[in-house]
Amino acid sequence: MLKVQGKHLQVNRKDQVLEVSAAGNLSIYLTASTSYYGQDPLATAKATIAAVQQSDAAKMYRNHVNSYQRIFNRVELNLFGNKAHTNIPTNERIANFYKAPAQDPDLATIYYQYGRYLNISSSAPKNTNALPPNLQGLWANQIQTPWNGDYHLNINAQMNHWG
Repeated sequence: MLKVQGKHLQVNRKDQVLEVSAAGNLSIYLTASTSYYGQDPLATAKATIAAVQQSDAAKMYRNHVNSYQRIFNRVELNLFGNKAHTNIPTNERIANFYKAPAQDPDLATIYYQYGRYLNISSSAPKNTNALPPNLQGLWANQIQTPWNGDYHLNINAQMNHWG
């Protein structure tokens, strides 16, 4: 679902790419569901999108920020990096990091905190139907992974929450 505030929405599809541009603010909402709790996933996803259509994007954003920051702000990590690299695009910082990691330790901090943000947001305590994040990552480069992208109650589940 696309929700646009402003004018001039343009959607182009080229092969496997969907290109969306808009003048003004553009919010893209994605929802997914599972039959894990015995519900019809399609009906659940449609109900979620219908509820979102009635919601105020700015209010949802504020609620999200307030919700995750209660947990996120418990940890601060400083690897004694300087902030001199903050104006360099991320792709350049990553390329430079592989050459000389000691020159930009703040990038490691950013990745650590980003991982924490994703984990907190994907397993939000207020969302009683939330499932824990599963075993995904750069090694899961296809839809049907060798391990089915499912949940394993072993050290992997614990490692997801170490951050």
